Amino acid sequence: MSKPEPEKGCERMNDNGTRLREARGNTPRKEVCAAVGISRSALMMYENGKRSPREPIKYRLAKYYHTTVGELFYAGE
Repeated sequence: MSKPEPEKGCERMNDNGTRLREARGNTPRKEVCAAVGISRSALMMYENGKRSPREPIKYRLAKYYHTTVGELFYAGE
């Protein structure tokens, strides 16, 4: 039996997660979370494609990573 195809929204969240992990690099999650004001579990869910951050958090993450919201969350759409 084959696995069902992922929905488009799921693919986008996985892409977002990949970009978030790449942006973080070797920086500890604890450091990013403290700077951005989110929990470690929230960042892990964002990086694993389980959740998508609300707009204000997207802006704070982009600012922390010295990039734009578009490049971090909407690249390749």
